[in-house]
Amino acid sequence: MGIGLPEDLVAAVDVVLTAAAGEFVRPLTFEALTGRPVLASLWEPGRALAHVRLGQEADLIIVAPATALFFQARVLSIYPLALVPLFLGPSIGILTHIYSLRNLATANSSTVATA
Repeated sequence: MGIGLPEDLVAAVDVVLTAAAGEFVRPLTFEALTGRPVLASLWEPGRALAHVRLGQEADLIIVAPATALFFQARVLSIYPLALVPLFLGPSIGILTHIYSLRNLATANSSTVATA
């Protein structure tokens, strides 16, 4: 099932939520929109390697909202470079702090795009 795309241009969308994101927007919302199960925990029964499969099958990874902590981790190489294109949508707060902006600029040098 595609999301807002013409019928001849369909994308399979997999959603991975942190616990905090799941409190803000329930996983059921994304399941309804995508028609696919949401990965909300690495500890779900029978889905221990689901996050690995998603990384191997993805054509594009979108991180939104990408927080200041995410950008800092990218700069420190805690999150290694993705093997597929990576699009980062910075959170609102990241654009107001000089250190966050520096991390954003550094992360951009190894990222395909940011919003």
